[in-house]
Formats: sequence, structure tokens, C-alpha cells
Amino acid sequence: MPKESQSTDAIVKETPKPMFSQNAKLAAFSDLCFVLLPFIVISIILIFTGRWHEVLYVPEWSIATPVVVGQTISRMVSSIANRSVVKEGVVFVICAVIVFLLVPSLIILGFVLEAPKVTTGLAVTQIALFLAGVVLSFIMNSLLFDIEHESDPQKP
Repeated sequence: MPKESQSTDAIVKETPKPMFSQNAKLAAFSDLCFVLLPFIVISIILIFTGRWHEVLYVPEWSIATPVVVGQTISRMVSSIANRSVVKEGVVFVICAVIVFLLVPSLIILGFVLEAPKVTTGLAVTQIALFLAGVVLSFIMNSLLFDIEHESDPQKP
């Protein structure tokens, strides 16, 4: 009994599409480079002065987080203001970002600025919130870049 030949279309699997275009990722990373630049300078200075272990305890982490998150919210609102999108979804995302990232980062900023000595718990919390803000910024800025440029994520 001869084997039936299968169609190559049924065998070939579709390659997964990237979440964001290459240009969107580059644009988002370019924005973040300017956020990270002061931390690189602070790190170099602390290493040079022999206080490298203090890099996680500087209050600049807590100061940068609300700035990054605020810029992301501002860009989100301005990018979708004149587009037909589900407004309730956008409002939900903005509220979630404010409640779960912006407000906690401002509270930690207050604790860090008022504490006579920054504890390890505060240092870890401010770094975690900063990283969450950076990830949010990268994702949202990449997404908004693609929306603004109406690009296909598969195109370079």
C-alpha cells in the first residue's frame, strides 16, 4: 500500500511573529539609554571612590522611577488621544500603572529621602520598582511606536 504524500503546507509551521518591530525596540531602548546614563555615571564615581557597594542605596533610583512611569503615561495618552481605541482599556491600564507602580514608587521615595540610613529592604524595593518602570516603559514605548507608525511587527 503506497504511502500518501502529505502536503508540505500542512507540515511547515508558521514562524511566530515578533511582538514589536525592530525600529520600535530601537526607539524604546534609545529612550531608556538616557534614563540609565546617570546611573552609569553614579556607578563609575562610587567605584572610583571605593564605595561601589552603595550604588543600590542611592535615592536616585526612587527619583527616576516616577519620572520614567510619568513619561510613559504621558506618551500613552498623547499617542492614543486621537485614535479610535477602547477607552476603557486604556483607562484601566493607566489606573493600574498609577496604583501599582507610580504611587508605591513615590511612597518609597519619601521613605528613602526621610530615612537616616537606607535599609536593604528599601534599597531592594526601590530597585525592583525602577526595573518594573523600565520594563513598562520599554514595552509601552515599543507598542506605541508601532501604533504611531502603523508598522507591521514583521517589517524591520
